[in-house]
Amino acid sequence: MRNYLAGLFRVGRALALAGATGLLVSATLPAAALANSPAPPIASTRGHLVPVYAGHSLDTYRPIRAPQPALRAATTNNTLAQTSTITVTYHGFSAKAQAAFQAAVNVWQSIVVSDKVIHVNASWTDLGSASGILGQAGANNLFLENDGLWYPGPLEESRCHCNADTGAEITAEFNSAFPYWYKGTDGNVPGNSWDLETVVLHELGHGLGFFSTFRVFSGAGQWGYQDNTSTNHATRFDRNEWDQATGGARLTSYSNGVKPSSALKTQLTDGSVFLGGSHLQAVLGKRAKLYAPSPWQGGSSNSHLDETRFAPGTVHALMTPVLNNGEAIHDPGAATVAIFQDIGWTVAGQGDNQPPTIATPVVNIVAPQVATASAKVRVSWAAAADPSGISRYDLQRQDGAAAWTSVALATPTSTSAVVPVTRGSNTAFRVRATDGASNTGAWAQTVSAQMATVQQTPSAKLVYSGPWASTGVSGSFGGSVLKSSTSAATATFTFNGTSVALVAVRSPSRGIAQVTLDGGAPQVVDLYSSAKKTKAVVWAPSAPLAPGSHTVAVRVTGTKNASATGARVDVDAFLVWP
Repeated sequence: MRNYLAGLFRVGRALALAGATGLLVSATLPAAALANSPAPPIASTRGHLVPVYAGHSLDTYRPIRAPQPALRAATTNNTLAQTSTITVTYHGFSAKAQAAFQAAVNVWQSIVVSDKVIHVNASWTDLGSASGILGQAGANNLFLENDGLWYPGPLEESRCHCNADTGAEITAEFNSAFPYWYKGTDGNVPGNSWDLETVVLHELGHGLGFFSTFRVFSGAGQWGYQDNTSTNHATRFDRNEWDQATGGARLTSYSNGVKPSSALKTQLTDGSVFLGGSHLQAVLGKRAKLYAPSPWQGGSSNSHLDETRFAPGTVHALMTPVLNNGEAIHDPGAATVAIFQDIGWTVAGQGDNQPPTIATPVVNIVAPQVATASAKVRVSWAAAADPSGISRYDLQRQDGAAAWTSVALATPTSTSAVVPVTRGSNTAFRVRATDGASNTGAWAQTVSAQMATVQQTPSAKLVYSGPWASTGVSGSFGGSVLKSSTSAATATFTFNGTSVALVAVRSPSRGIAQVTLDGGAPQVVDLYSSAKKTKAVVWAPSAPLAPGSHTVAVRVTGTKNASATGARVDVDAFLVWP
């Protein structure tokens, strides 16, 4: 493998490609497509395949997983919300390879918006055991619109709402001679493997329109393709290419595209080609550097983001010319999605400028746990609904009059978090949502409240019936509890609040109690534990209660766990959240 990789690395980094970029031949659009098109294209031309190469690195990368933020809707149980349909015809793929391919398909068909099916003709084929090519793909045809620009077939069909292509819109090939594929979809790519899902996601991006028509032949640069009247036209991707990071000139201004230009060739190979576009610049704050090495690398130059500027394993690195071993990028990233908007695609969430609204979070005490000076509560909220899906929630807390601080969530779209609060001290929580179109809603805030601790002492609100006796227990609240082993002995606690919890002692000698809330069905609470635990929160409702008065009844059953040595039940305290 070492010798193979050494050669692979040289080929991959050099990106030496011969003949991967074919000349495009003009043709006229079929009459049937014209008849069905509300904004018909006026000509078509053949597309070309754009490759991605295997690189090699000793680095390790954290996987960038499929896009949960902007492209997963709460209403679909965190599955990818589909905005287009991509159908694949497979040739030579194993079941595992098809699964990896489909995972990439699922991502793209939740990003680009189209009412026409996008057909992909995919082949698992020998692209050379020492070529370094992982895969290559492209649009089969480009279509010319009245704005004088070429559009790849899938994009054209989404724009004209017509079936411009009579066959598959995209052709994709993946190297069956490459022996180090990782075909899983979890992003956990071994360091000696290359991730198929990432390669497919990359290549489908080319098929959907991420490519340039600039080319270098015999020391001169050209761009665009001619229509059937020999007039030259660019793509929108071409029109967004510039010769400087700021200011400067469009690369299409260097020549008419047909006449070879040595000045254009110099510009294309001097390492300073930049991609503009309003959406892209809104994401990055500047133009994006494109891959523009010297010498020109046919099929790779200008059709990829720069490998150095967008380093391997980073969020915008999917569309660079090289994929390293161990690298998993299952999310195209905001910059790539913005480029698709700039070349004419409608993407999921585009046009949504309304921030999501969210209900006030609720708080309930968690059981089981062991209380100390603090106790854990679960802060939860209803999932927000938004046409663009929810990309993340932000949860914050405020202790007393201190500044608000962020509370970490298990995932960006989690709708609850368990946090400790100090008993007897005021705490407030607030939450807000951001949707898939980057609209952030207003904070929804709880009132500042404190967890009360009501110890076992009898009172008008804590009434005991049957025999109960006070006894000292080290480690309990106040140093003592009320105990009973007599069946039907009951402690009844009335309180105002939205959450309550029973604090007792667990030990080898403790028995079984029944707890009822507001006269409901009794819940069995077994207080047996092989080791003694004081200040144990042994019961709490699983969800917050309606505000107002509630009653909890703790009844001694006189029974025990088979492993227990006694049936005693202790009441140490009740915790209450108002």
